[in-house]
Amino acid sequence: MSDSFFYGVDPPTWYASSLLNAAFGTNFSLPAGINGPVATDASAQVYTDVNDQLSALNGFYQQAYNVSTQADQLATGNPDSVFYQQAATSSNPNAAAIGYFDTNNSAGEVPNSTFNFDVTQIAQAQTNMGTALDPNATAAISTGTNQFNLTVGTNTYNLAVTVNPGDNNQTALDAMAQAINAANSGVQASVVSGANGTIQLQLQGETGSGNAFSVSDVSGNAVAGSGAANTTQTATSASYTMNGASYTQDNNAVFLLNGHLQVNLTGPGQSTITVGPDSQGVVNATNSLVDAMNGLTSYLASNQYLKSDLASQWTEMVADAANSLSQYGVSLGANSQLSLDTTALTNALQSDAAGVQEALGGINGLATTLASFVSGITSSPGASLLASPPSSGYEAAYLRSFSSAPAFRIGDSTFFRSV
Repeated sequence: MSDSFFYGVDPPTWYASSLLNAAFGTNFSLPAGINGPVATDASAQVYTDVNDQLSALNGFYQQAYNVSTQADQLATGNPDSVFYQQAATSSNPNAAAIGYFDTNNSAGEVPNSTFNFDVTQIAQAQTNMGTALDPNATAAISTGTNQFNLTVGTNTYNLAVTVNPGDNNQTALDAMAQAINAANSGVQASVVSGANGTIQLQLQGETGSGNAFSVSDVSGNAVAGSGAANTTQTATSASYTMNGASYTQDNNAVFLLNGHLQVNLTGPGQSTITVGPDSQGVVNATNSLVDAMNGLTSYLASNQYLKSDLASQWTEMVADAANSLSQYGVSLGANSQLSLDTTALTNALQSDAAGVQEALGGINGLATTLASFVSGITSSPGASLLASPPSSGYEAAYLRSFSSAPAFRIGDSTFFRSV
């Protein structure tokens, strides 16, 4: 049987590049008793136990890494902390909704702001829907060249469509749509399916009353035959007030705060747009941290290979956290499991945002305490965390060396492995 904790590197080569070599020099020799792999006879159970111990360490480091990652989201020493992030919210998305908000802006770049909208009318595009026609029937548009005008605002486009003998409605309407689209007038034409297998020519303009359009025949009957002049929705401009000032525009996008915020008008009504600290982000991050802490608590309680001191130290820290954060909705339940009252935390963020920030992410806050704990355990040799670390074999020396401390790669779920 062969075993390796060195990612396929033979033990002498591994020792040559290990921290043991760095500490004792190139003449360092392997300790007695570790000149070969663990024997395969009476020590088979020992080998199995070592694998289980490595699995326990891997799982422990995974749990610790998750706690560290979630804590970092709240740490005020982290420039990307949720405490430095902003959010934009709408009190009534049916009137004015958030279209875009730049959450990557640097702290202080976008001021906390409030915008009160009262929307009277949103911008709409004109739509014309032609007559429902049988696609396979002889074309309703006259054979030959049919000329017609398309007028958009103050611009008129002279267009033509040719229908050949024997063309059906599908071919004729496709040709008419192509002629309209080629004009690049802002009006888009398409042939759409109607009821009972019919087809219709649909014309769609751009939003705003200034983009209203009309179509009329000059020669032939392209417009009359297709029904293209039938307007089913008129073009309108958006009309609204924002913080008491009146505005009219041809589209529904309102850009604010130097482009960091886009508000989309969605319908008549009132809505307050607020830009400020991302309270919901803080609640979500705290909830994720509580879940990560509970995961580590359960893992330590159920693992026989790790030192019992780890579990006792951790549960004491969890209890302290619940005590210091009780006013912000954190409480301690059975089996040292934490719970978070998100409503209480949300209310606390509204009434005492600075206090919440200090308690969760400040220099003496929960995130800092957890980071210190995780840093300590992941900077220690693996053997220091095991209840009964192996006493002989390659793994014994390895787990007692600082090469087995994965502080620099804590996120690797298979830092320790045996093949």
